[in-house]
Amino acid sequence: MNAAKRRALLDMRSALEESLDVFLAEWPGDLVTLSFLRTHLSDQMGQNVNEQHLRQLFKERGIVRLTGRRPRIAGAQETIVALSQKAWDAWQGQPKEAVERHINEARAKGVFD
Repeated sequence: MNAAKRRALLDMRSALEESLDVFLAEWPGDLVTLSFLRTHLSDQMGQNVNEQHLRQLFKERGIVRLTGRRPRIAGAQETIVALSQKAWDAWQGQPKEAVERHINEARAKGVFD
């Protein structure tokens, strides 16, 4: 692929794709709550995230929801997503407390505050 084609493809990326890629590059953990990720992306775009588009991007980028994991984080029961298949493999059988601790530690680093 030549430089002009690469540049044209990058220009066609949506704001949601760009925001998600930045999040994936900068988030300091393997896991995040779906609500935190959705809120962050909506804030970056200045509008609500289209759920279908978000699900498609998750599929394309290998982001997977942890099944059976709905721990309470900051007092609310949350859906957890692993930011890669490797993270999903590592975290799928872990106790809710470990998942909660990992997410709280990542949030405490204040990357997106």
